Amino acid sequence: MHNHRYTKRVLALALSLMLWVPSVSAPVRAEAKATIKTYNRYADFAKAVMKEADRAQKKKKKRISISFRSKYDFGDWYSDGAPIEKVYEVITAKGYGGLSLLSTATVWHEKDLSYVYDFKVSSYGKYKVLSDKNAAASYVAGLVKDAKAKGKKSLRVRFLCKKDYDSDVIAPLVEKRLLKDGYSNLKLRSSNTDYTQSHFYDLTYDLSKLEKIFVATGEKETYRYLLSQLKAGKYSTNLLCYDDAPFDIESLLKKFRYQFEEYRFTLNCSWVEGSGYKTYHVTSGMDEDERIGLSFQKADEILAKIITPGMTEEEKVKAIHDYLILNCAYDEEACDLDAPAEDSCYYAYGCLNENSAVCNGYAEAFNLLAHKCNIPSTIVTGTANGGGHAWNYVVLDGKGYYVDTTWDDPIPDRPGRIREDYYLISKEQLMEDHSWVEEDFIDSLFEEQVRFYQ
Repeated sequence: MHNHRYTKRVLALALSLMLWVPSVSAPVRAEAKATIKTYNRYADFAKAVMKEADRAQKKKKKRISISFRSKYDFGDWYSDGAPIEKVYEVITAKGYGGLSLLSTATVWHEKDLSYVYDFKVSSYGKYKVLSDKNAAASYVAGLVKDAKAKGKKSLRVRFLCKKDYDSDVIAPLVEKRLLKDGYSNLKLRSSNTDYTQSHFYDLTYDLSKLEKIFVATGEKETYRYLLSQLKAGKYSTNLLCYDDAPFDIESLLKKFRYQFEEYRFTLNCSWVEGSGYKTYHVTSGMDEDERIGLSFQKADEILAKIITPGMTEEEKVKAIHDYLILNCAYDEEACDLDAPAEDSCYYAYGCLNENSAVCNGYAEAFNLLAHKCNIPSTIVTGTANGGGHAWNYVVLDGKGYYVDTTWDDPIPDRPGRIREDYYLISKEQLMEDHSWVEEDFIDSLFEEQVRFYQ
């Protein structure tokens, strides 16, 4: 029962009219008894309330007052099992709801007592009756989705439930149902705490921030979704993943970020304790770091100059490789001084826009240009000559190769000179002076990227 619905009525109870009618002549008492009806069955009183409510609405009145006698203690209206609750059950079973108990009074007579109940009936009417909280959650969730599809910003839902629950029991069930269907950020603006009729619910939702969210149920499906977002030019997305998902979503997101490091994706995770799921926000750093957007613009300008119609994929990769070597110089000073991570030398921006970078800048620039040519590529990190290093892995005509543009660029820089010692070489060749764990970068998820571009 909605115990909280009665807290607002405590004051009304304290102020309930307690009248003592003095002893008068028998005819007067008889007349009083004749004007006050007696209801010794809950169904009879429920019928009387419904009749008066219908009559009031026809006359456009917002409240009704009923005086009556009963063998039941209707002075008790605020505890579990109170007689009025039995009356509400009868009214609910008939499919009607929306009554609000405004005040009650107990009138003492010489030998007995009577009651006066005042109801607000402006919301009284016929409503859908649902079996339990789960049925209610499904019903509300369906209405929310329909309202969102129609572009509505808010939704008011009123219904009856055969079983009585607090509003805060149904609300989380609605959210859970919507999450399973891929919707998040539903806000309950208000609930019917001012109504005293149990079994009746009047909920108002804010739909302005309700959004469709991808539910991550499988590793490859999730990765394909992220790729589709890139293809659509959407660099910010939300995912929901249940704790019992059959894969490690955080590992997947880290690999995705690494394969497309030129976007500088950031990952944020949020959750509610005990909810059984987490929400991940994946977004590019473009909005916060203008260097990322500028490097993308520069990449388009470069490709317009070096890529011509009819080129094979290998010719495109060679053009990218040669351009980076001819137009970028290795930033020895940044390397010696151990530049901070946010320095441009680590970004594609340093390589493409400032013509100076360290290995990560070269690798990121190569990745960006290759992806813009629809060529599968990823950054690979490991060690070379005892120090940390970054290079690329590309797939051409179904076969994988390694490319290290940094080591093909002479140090000190020699304008016009291009080496090909680390251009499209095999794993075995690269292992002579590079060390890495290939499975950390070239796996089934990278194969999805290959399928995506080819």
